[in-house]
Amino acid sequence: SSREEETTIKNELDFLFVHGSCAYSSQFNLLIDEIGKAIEVKNSNNNSNKGIITAARFHLFDSLGCGKSRIENEGDIAWEDFSEPQLQQDLETVSYSIFDKYPSSSIYIVGHSYGTSQVVKLMNEMMENKGREADHQRVQGIVMIGGAVKGSSSSTNVTKRAHWIFYLPNFILNILQPTLTNAFINAAFHPTTHANKRAMIENATNKSNKNSMKMCKAFYRQACWSTSGDAQKITTKCLIIHGQNDYVIPCQCGRDMADTISHSEFALIPNSSHQVFEEKPSEVCSQLMKLIL
Repeated sequence: SSREEETTIKNELDFLFVHGSCAYSSQFNLLIDEIGKAIEVKNSNNNSNKGIITAARFHLFDSLGCGKSRIENEGDIAWEDFSEPQLQQDLETVSYSIFDKYPSSSIYIVGHSYGTSQVVKLMNEMMENKGREADHQRVQGIVMIGGAVKGSSSSTNVTKRAHWIFYLPNFILNILQPTLTNAFINAAFHPTTHANKRAMIENATNKSNKNSMKMCKAFYRQACWSTSGDAQKITTKCLIIHGQNDYVIPCQCGRDMADTISHSEFALIPNSSHQVFEEKPSEVCSQLMKLIL
């Protein structure tokens, strides 16, 4: 599913947000708030109508089984629905529906973690699809947060086949879920966030524990990261952001991605981990706005 929020504030902007593996799009809410405020400031400081942003729309994509696309009945979870080609087709379908609805806007795409891999594939599909070449040209910038590409030495442990634990029976995975969640949360947030933003930690923990482990198993067993060869095809301006203390996907993966993609810039955010856009939304927004201004 996809949901959108519009801030009416010349130029129309459409932002598409793609979350990471088995995550949820509402993670981006704090960052979206910052972007909205930054656009308002930009407009208020503009002494002429030239360059005024007349509309900024934020589209949040929830992959199947996640967030607003949650499947309540586990019996309805089908293995083939979580294949990499099917999930990529889902993203393309939603993306193209947005692009068709707003045909004259400038587009910015933001991906996080595994979502960066999906964004790479989406950009390549648009570039190779003659019916979508115009959409590809409309994408003014892409933002990769905490991502990686398969093929670099730094990403070997990140992009390899699914962890052996996802080959266990579902009932065992259900028993292990709280332990797996705690391990992820401990790694995904910086120690200062754990100490000072307990509500954020509790919310992330609760959301993760609501995931269907049957869904997680189907996803991780079939996930397929984009390769360095895929990333080399990207011609759109790209900003790569990484938390300096990312314990899920090391920041060297972000540096390697920046070295792979031409027309890219790399930004390292201190005192943050994998969920850098939640931990440091203002700092991430400041970097992101450089693509727009």
